[in-house]
Amino acid sequence: MNEKKENGKKTALGRQAAATPHDTYFRYVFQQPQPARDLVLNVLRPEMGVVLPAGDRVVAVEPQSISFVDERLSEHRSDLLVTLRTSSGWELALYLLFEHKSRNEHGTIFQLMRYNAVALGRMAVERGKQGRRAVPIISVVVYNGPGPWKAPTELSDVLAVDSLIGKRAAEFSRFRYLVMDVGISMSDSYIGGPVARTALQAMYAASRKLGRKGVLAVVNSLTQPSLPGSFREATVRYLVQGRGDNARMIVATMQEEGYTVMGETMISYAEELRREGKAEGKAEGKAEGLAEALIRLMDRKFKLGASDIQQIHAVRDLTKLQAALDETMEPESSLESVLEKLQ
Repeated sequence: MNEKKENGKKTALGRQAAATPHDTYFRYVFQQPQPARDLVLNVLRPEMGVVLPAGDRVVAVEPQSISFVDERLSEHRSDLLVTLRTSSGWELALYLLFEHKSRNEHGTIFQLMRYNAVALGRMAVERGKQGRRAVPIISVVVYNGPGPWKAPTELSDVLAVDSLIGKRAAEFSRFRYLVMDVGISMSDSYIGGPVARTALQAMYAASRKLGRKGVLAVVNSLTQPSLPGSFREATVRYLVQGRGDNARMIVATMQEEGYTVMGETMISYAEELRREGKAEGKAEGKAEGLAEALIRLMDRKFKLGASDIQQIHAVRDLTKLQAALDETMEPESSLESVLEKLQ
């Protein structure tokens, strides 16, 4: 295993936080061809800042199967290499790197710069074997957190450019990314089919308070006969894991609206999941408490790095967490010996 020094300690390269339900659901939906096309079309709307020549529009999106995302990061982000064709006959190969966020993170721009560098290097090697150059990259944050996205989207916004020379120097350090708020699925400006729209509506409902209109929109989308059964089941499971108030309102609305067959199946399934969730929630709460206690003790003794904290938060096995706590208390324990208890 590759290792590096961090604050005088060894940490495994590529140690990542566990994938969230949002990450898992996003990848499940948008790795499928048609939803992927719809996602790209919504990214390329003029409101997003991607402006085509006057009168021109995208008429075809052809996703390619190749991926350039580092395997160690694949649970947290998705990529898509596409060929675009427009009504004027213009054609462009474009690489889109999607990062899902359920909350504002100030350092997102630095994360995306690192991912871009890795992806671009891989792309240059693979396409170079065929005598072709790497293609432009558009980085997109798909955001479904509460409130608006406030983190910097341009590198110049986080650089010290107070002086004239600073501003000129910053011209050599250009990078920006786009933010696509899943709230678009609730508006008339959405472009695409029912699977992508329903998925984005579900992501919205999993993180933000819905009014009656929003609940009806989600219910009407979920009960469309054209939706694949496996997708509907995955979406119900995802919604039940999200905001409890929205999940209860969605189930109640399906009952009020008198949905039969499909609706009854969804209602009973959602109620079963919620009962399971209550039992799991008690164990989850105990795990979170042990993890926080472990982090406090370990930080006092070893001074934890961010990747160490992420690893501890990802553990939900009560036995492993308790074993790590016991190991921390040992006079001769080390950071490595404690983390080993969590494996």
